[in-house]
Amino acid sequence: MMLIILAMDVERNPGPISEISVFNWNARSIRNKLDYLKDIADEYSILCITESHLDVNIQTEEIQLDHFSTPFRKDRNFAGGGILLYCSGAVFQ
Repeated sequence: MMLIILAMDVERNPGPISEISVFNWNARSIRNKLDYLKDIADEYSILCITESHLDVNIQTEEIQLDHFSTPFRKDRNFAGGGILLYCSGAVFQ
């Protein structure tokens, strides 16, 4: 065992191994692009969307993605601004 450690082939305590991938997108309105977001969502751990253009008329349930936590929203209005942040369940395990 000591020989392997000295050869620098094995870490003494590597800890949990996980990968986090982040998708950042300036969507300029997510309303008509949810299908695209659903198609690529499984490839990433965290999805950051700017310029979501959402307001109080869009319920969170309408933009919920499978295998992701309830999105954090900071709405502005339908004409501009706003952010969405999704985190997959795998990030929190």
